[in-house]
Amino acid sequence: MRRVPIDSAALPQPGAASGTFSLPEQAVHYLATVLRLAPGEHVELFDGAGRSIEVALRSVTSTEVLVEIIADRSDEQLGESALQITLYQAMPKGERWDWVLEKATELGVSRIVPLQTARTVVSVPAAKLASRIERWQKIAAGAARQSKRTLVPRIEAPASVASALAKADEDFGLVAHTRTGCPTLTQAVVNKEYSCSASFGIWIGPEGGFEDSELAILLEHGVKECSLGPRILRSETAGIVAVALIQAARGDMA
Repeated sequence: MRRVPIDSAALPQPGAASGTFSLPEQAVHYLATVLRLAPGEHVELFDGAGRSIEVALRSVTSTEVLVEIIADRSDEQLGESALQITLYQAMPKGERWDWVLEKATELGVSRIVPLQTARTVVSVPAAKLASRIERWQKIAAGAARQSKRTLVPRIEAPASVASALAKADEDFGLVAHTRTGCPTLTQAVVNKEYSCSASFGIWIGPEGGFEDSELAILLEHGVKECSLGPRILRSETAGIVAVALIQAARGDMA
C-alpha cells in the first residue's frame, strides 16, 4: 500500500471511523499525476506527527481526489521505536548531510540537531535558513514514508555545542571519541547505571573531531565519552553507526 505524507489540517478529526473527504492539491498531483492511481486503490495518509489513516480512492481526476476512510491506524505507531534518540551531528559537506538525514530517519531517530562546531566547514546563511530547514524536513518525510514510520523526526536549526546542550533533555548523552581507553558505545549503553534510560543523545563531531573546549563542555554536562570501534569513521558514518549500535544494544533492531 502506497504511503502519502499529508498536512495534519487536511485529515479528518481523530476518531472518525468513516466518511469521505477531498485531498489537498499537492496530494492530488502526487496520486493522480505522479502515481496515476485509480479509484478503488488503497493508500495510507500520514501527517508525520502520529496520525495515520488508510483510505480508499473513490474518485480520481487531475484536479480532485475523493477518498473514503477505511481505518484509522494512528494507534498502531508502525515503524516507531520505543527509544527516543536525538542525533547531534556536525554537518558534513554537500550530499553527505542529506544522506545523514535520510538514514537517521530510516533508523528511527526522534530529532536531529545540526551542529555548527569550531571545525565545521559548512554554514547556512541566515537568509537561507528557513528554506534549508524546509528542505531537510522534506528529506526526512520522504525517508519516513519509505521506511513506514508514522512520525517524522524534527530537524532543528544549526546550533553550537553550547546552545544545543542548553536545550538537551535526554536521559543519557554519549559523545563518540577516539581516545584510547574509552568504553565502547555498547558497553556504555548496557551499563546498569543507565539500563532504565529510554532517551539518548549521541554527539558526533566533524572531520578532525570536536575541539578540546567543546569536548570539555560536553563532559561537564554529564555526556559520556565512548568509542565506536578500532577504526576511524567519517563523521556521517559515525552518526548512523552510533544510532544503530544503541538500538541493537537495547533490543530495538530485533
